[in-house]
Amino acid sequence: MIVIFLFACFVVFCHLFGYILLLFVISKFKRIKNNKLRDIKPFPTITVLCPAYNEEEKIEEKIKS
Repeated sequence: MIVIFLFACFVVFCHLFGYILLLFVISKFKRIKNNKLRDIKPFPTITVLCPAYNEEEKIEEKIKS
């Protein structure tokens, strides 16, 4: 029973902190070159569709919120 508890604690620890530590360690060894930063394009524009049926009176209020 104690082994299961310790394993569960280990899994939670790895989930919360291990991934962050892994990314930090990888970032120290691997650097992005400056020429790659210039190749990054801006994000494309997106359109959000909001389907509504019989909402003529309240649609403006819902969109603003």
